[in-house]
Amino acid sequence: MFTSRFLIYTLPSLLLSTSAQARLHTSLTTSELIPFLPPTTTTTTTTYDFSTIPKVKVWFSSPTTPSTFTRSYEFDVDTGTCGILIGSSAMQSWNETDCIGIMGEAYQYLSSSHILYTGCWVDRNVWFNRLDTGTGNQKVQARVPILVVTKEITCPGSRIGIDGYNCPSPSSVIMNPDPPRMMGIGFGRTADGQPEGTPDKNPLLNVVAIRDAAVDVSTGYGTYHPGYIISKEGLQVGLTASNYDSAGFGSREGALSLSVSTCAGSSTPAHLCQRNELAGCLSVDNVPSPCLPVTVLPTHDDPTDDSTTKVRITCEGV
Repeated sequence: MFTSRFLIYTLPSLLLSTSAQARLHTSLTTSELIPFLPPTTTTTTTTYDFSTIPKVKVWFSSPTTPSTFTRSYEFDVDTGTCGILIGSSAMQSWNETDCIGIMGEAYQYLSSSHILYTGCWVDRNVWFNRLDTGTGNQKVQARVPILVVTKEITCPGSRIGIDGYNCPSPSSVIMNPDPPRMMGIGFGRTADGQPEGTPDKNPLLNVVAIRDAAVDVSTGYGTYHPGYIISKEGLQVGLTASNYDSAGFGSREGALSLSVSTCAGSSTPAHLCQRNELAGCLSVDNVPSPCLPVTVLPTHDDPTDDSTTKVRITCEGV
């Protein structure tokens, strides 16, 4: 999950075994912070120490009735999966006629915990900071399919790439569960039991409006560049000169290879092309030496200059 797979730093001596490339975002100014919720109900801190799984507050609405909102939900933020999962008993304002495909055939399998979630994908608007209005308006709207989970199966014998949404020998089954409530923002996970966990499911890569103003990435970026930065404050969507270039991220870029070669040169926007995980080697102030091999599940960006995705890592300490 998040704490076992995620790297987060702000140290200048972060070393990654990737090639350095620099890009500027001088004309890009649209960005907004989706803050992490305080770790406890008695905490008022505005920063997060990552001692527990971070959470964000989310609302949903149907694409056909975008102004009719569900209640708010708290979601775990996870970099080891891609896509929003919510138990069917918790999800408001949906029914089986909303399903994309056949009920029960959509799934995510978490290889670390041997949990198989099945149900169906449902198109929804996803809202962050929804209650912010007026001059303090910080609303962020995304549009993605979310996985409404109707069955949670403990399946230690699942054969990845073979069994799919079927479990040959379940050890337990929970119908219409609640939780899960998980927002996956990772990538490169399709080969590990999550073939449907593609970038079109990542809400941070499918933002359609910020502060009630539409952002359009289909015909040129304007002032918005899809991408996000994870920090102790929360999830910053939109890469700009101030939050990206001035922070020095341009000197820490490494290209991620496409996991589907046909995506290169296709009509699919670069930020929605599936990427492989990045193998890296990490040391801080030359400790450890030699560096520690790692698999990087970082922030994500859609550059237009070379149709590759770059790794961004912000770091608050090891």
